[in-house]
Amino acid sequence: MKKYKLILFLSTALLSVACTDSFFDLEPSSSVPTDKVYKTAEDFNVAVIGCYSKLQTQVSYFTECCEYRSDNLTLSAPTAGTQDRYDIDQFADKASNGILEDAWANFNNGVYRCNLVLDRIDEANFDATLKKQYKGEALFIRALTYFNMYRLWGGIPMTNKVVTVAEALKIGRSSDQQVYDFLVGDLNQVINENMLPSSYTSADMGRVTSGAAMALLGKIYLTFHKWPAARKVL
Repeated sequence: MKKYKLILFLSTALLSVACTDSFFDLEPSSSVPTDKVYKTAEDFNVAVIGCYSKLQTQVSYFTECCEYRSDNLTLSAPTAGTQDRYDIDQFADKASNGILEDAWANFNNGVYRCNLVLDRIDEANFDATLKKQYKGEALFIRALTYFNMYRLWGGIPMTNKVVTVAEALKIGRSSDQQVYDFLVGDLNQVINENMLPSSYTSADMGRVTSGAAMALLGKIYLTFHKWPAARKVL
């Protein structure tokens, strides 16, 4: 009996030692806190790929929002699960439209990811050429994202830094001129500072190039009727 009491006592003692605060401070397995990353070249490579990944769904939303408003797609009447699409098709969509809500959240999350990269990259310590490339990619993707948002909604709230939800709610809509200045400023920085290479090896095929930056800048110039400026880059 004494033997069992001793075992119970030792087990309790060990458990009490193990049950400290640090014992339960487990790192999440499905995500990584931002203060644990954005330090190495690989950290930033993964972060920039995360910026690219948002473009996949943005293309889907952008196409859906545009095509239903064109003559390419037509919904004659709403059916189960298509009311939001029908409203877009009929130019009767409201702020509560589920497709538009999802698109708005997706686009802004893409901007947030780019801003995180841009906010942290200058303090990181790795190859300067690679750092410049990652910064250029983030600037390009942010400009592309905001450009597509502008094409959908006109003047939009814009920010070039990481903000909280409360701070974001205080940002008003930008004027056409403010949108133009923001986009052109980002892309001119990418082009003038030679941030992006003209091509990549097969392992990095698909990443944005200096030519892509010039093409996007030219399209923005055309959108804002800046014909002479567009002629210089296209």
